[in-house]
Amino acid sequence: MGGKGPLLQSELQAMTEAIAGSGGLISTGEFAAPLSSIEQFVRGLGTFVSLKLDEIPSENGARHHVLRLVGSTFLSAALQLTSITARRNCANEQAAANDQLPPVMPHELVKYGRSQFCVTVRKHILRLQAAKFTPQHIETIEEEHRELIRCYHAKDNLRLDIDACNHKTSFMDGWGLLGSRFPALFEFAGGLALVFPGTSTVKANFSRLRREKDSFRQSLSDFGLECVLHAQQHKRLLQLTAKK
Repeated sequence: MGGKGPLLQSELQAMTEAIAGSGGLISTGEFAAPLSSIEQFVRGLGTFVSLKLDEIPSENGARHHVLRLVGSTFLSAALQLTSITARRNCANEQAAANDQLPPVMPHELVKYGRSQFCVTVRKHILRLQAAKFTPQHIETIEEEHRELIRCYHAKDNLRLDIDACNHKTSFMDGWGLLGSRFPALFEFAGGLALVFPGTSTVKANFSRLRREKDSFRQSLSDFGLECVLHAQQHKRLLQLTAKK
């Protein structure tokens, strides 16, 4: 429909001056389109639409108002599309840092600042309240995090054990180093570790397998991925059984 963008402020001003005498310009954010181009676009939709447009009186500006509404709708859509960011990069990995899972392991939590941890707690406050966590319980979680950091710096043996952990350390093995000393923090971290995967994460796993998603794509989960993996091995398993 003749829209252009994203435009710099100087480009938008130049475009406005260039078509000052040809019906005006419609702009939304960094996108703009001449009113004449919008009318041409609408009339190009077909005879029926063109005739309906002609029925709108032009003397009182009603037709121009309708065309401006149409143009604003499309320009707003273009503006919103430019704000979409890729959740996964070309390597099919999470592209944005805020898509990463929060820290749930002791060796991650000891390096997590107190203020950062409080932000994480506040981020999940609705989930905590839904799980019947009281304000006192939430405060205990934050206190145990501070105590974990204090113990990490004060006790050499504990610090060495925690520093030996890495991304391959299981959840239970990592928390097993602390025994039952931080029950509230353990419960909170366990809840974060069991966050139901978003569809973008699981869809990426399906794309790695080069499998077409079926009608249940709206309810994808790790269980659905597991089913696909088992299905892929079915013929192979039958061959092994036949050989035996």
